[in-house]
Amino acid sequence: QDATPEAMLADLAGREPMHFEVLREADKELWKRGRNFAAQKGWILDEVSSLMANTGKDYNAGLTETLLRLFDCDESYTRSTRSQGLTIIKNAYLALLGASTPGALSPHLSNKRLWSMGFWPRFAILTAEKRPEWREPEEAEEPQGLTTGLERLLERLPCSTWPEQAQALTVTFAEGVYQSWNQYNKTVSYDLLTDELDERLHGTYGRLPTQVIKVATILAALDWKEEAAPVILDCHLAQAIAICEKWRASAHRALQMATENEFSALQERIIKQLSKAGPKGATLRDLYKAMKDRT
Repeated sequence: QDATPEAMLADLAGREPMHFEVLREADKELWKRGRNFAAQKGWILDEVSSLMANTGKDYNAGLTETLLRLFDCDESYTRSTRSQGLTIIKNAYLALLGASTPGALSPHLSNKRLWSMGFWPRFAILTAEKRPEWREPEEAEEPQGLTTGLERLLERLPCSTWPEQAQALTVTFAEGVYQSWNQYNKTVSYDLLTDELDERLHGTYGRLPTQVIKVATILAALDWKEEAAPVILDCHLAQAIAICEKWRASAHRALQMATENEFSALQERIIKQLSKAGPKGATLRDLYKAMKDRT
């Protein structure tokens, strides 16, 4: 739920945490089971804006850059510091799922630095197309088809027992599928990068082909039958492109909502300053001085 960058990297490297000996035996056993796949983690955040706010704290220095590196899924990621020594992470794969509201996330989505450095382009930013209909809460039912497929996949995947790492499998394209993917790659990462496109979204468009391969790999793994490793077929690629195209449209909506929220907040501040000035009004210089924290 929460960790400093150094502690997170140590955990991904499988290092035993400090004060491990005082934990309950059940917690120790759970941690040891997780260490078998130490570098492959899922991180669920109920309010992702808290992550963005904490990145500015001293103890979280470098967190953003660490998340950027982990997205690349390097076979070996090494980091050396005086306090921690040499940390080696094998086959890193971090999936981060976070929820928020447009108001809470707006200041961070409006941050040009996070777009230009490639932070937001690495996410699938999901926003609703319209206000959903009211629904009464119902008792959740286990999605049998999904859980059965995941259990079957778990049985097929190579096992890992610390300190030995599982050997990653090489996923391949079926005949002609790579050419289809490359056409999509050229379309979104080159043809669509026009002057009319918001420059903040250029990184998102450039990352979409990579996202398509990741989604297609998951779909191929769920359909994996007799082959030595999953094979991406035309149907997997088509479905992956359809999913990522929804993400592309969603990124536009998110950026539009963030811009509208930022403009509304600025508008309210201007009105507040004008109301303070009273009947005599305020000059543009007065507004600049009163709102000098704004760029």
